[in-house]
Amino acid sequence: MWILGDIFMSKYYTLFNREDKTVGFAKLKSIDTRLYQKPSKIEDEEFNYNFMKKMNKRKKSKKHL
Repeated sequence: MWILGDIFMSKYYTLFNREDKTVGFAKLKSIDTRLYQKPSKIEDEEFNYNFMKKMNKRKKSKKHL
């Protein structure tokens, strides 16, 4: 799952304290690249077909505006 801001926050350690309702940040000394997965290609043909179908509908509806 990708979280908005992940790219910007990857250099920081974030600590959430629910009891005190605080959030803390600290800059990391190094980033372990083994923690990150490489992007994968979606091989599900049905998903690809449905996604492209939706995108084409959106393009057509924007042309008529």
